[in-house]
Amino acid sequence: MFFIKDCLGDVGTTFWVILRGSVGVWLNSDQILGKRENGENAIVKVFREVRTLPKGSAFGELALTDNKPRAASIICKENCDFAVLDKEPFKEILRDSMKKNLFEEINFLAELPLFNGWTFYKLKELFLHSPIISYGRNNPVYDEGDQPEKMYIVKKGTFKVMRMMDFHNNNHIDIERN
Repeated sequence: MFFIKDCLGDVGTTFWVILRGSVGVWLNSDQILGKRENGENAIVKVFREVRTLPKGSAFGELALTDNKPRAASIICKENCDFAVLDKEPFKEILRDSMKKNLFEEINFLAELPLFNGWTFYKLKELFLHSPIISYGRNNPVYDEGDQPEKMYIVKKGTFKVMRMMDFHNNNHIDIERN
C-alpha cells in the first residue's frame, strides 16, 4: 500500500495526474455507535474509501483552488506513476479552468428539482463524493431484480427503462419506455 504525501487535512501544495495505475480516495466520516449515558450520540471517525480514480484522472486541485486543507487522503491501489504540478505553476496554468468546471458541475446539480434548497456546500460535497460513470449504448446499468445500491443522474444522453412482463401461459413481452 502506498500513500501520497499530502493527506487529509494537510495544506495542499501539488496537483497530481495519474499516468499509470489507480488510487483510492479516502475520507473520514462520523459513524454513530449509540447513545451515551448523558443522551448524546457516541460518534467514532471512520476512514473509508469513497471513490477509485483510474489512469488519466487528476486530484489535488480543490486544496489549490480554494486554498484549504486537503479534503481527502489518496492511497495507491497498485504501483502508480504521476505527473505532479506544484502550486504556483498550477495557479498559472489550470486553476481558473478547474474552478470553472467545478462550478458548472455544481450548477447542473442545483438546477435539478431534487436538489432544490440545497446549499452550494452540500452540492459540492455531493459532487465530490459521486463518481462519474459513462455507459455505452445498449449497455445495461442494472437488471430487473437487482437491489438498488446507487442513485443515477443522467447528465447527457438518453436511457430506456425495460421490464419483462409474464402473462398467461408464460408468454413474455418486453415493455419499453423512453
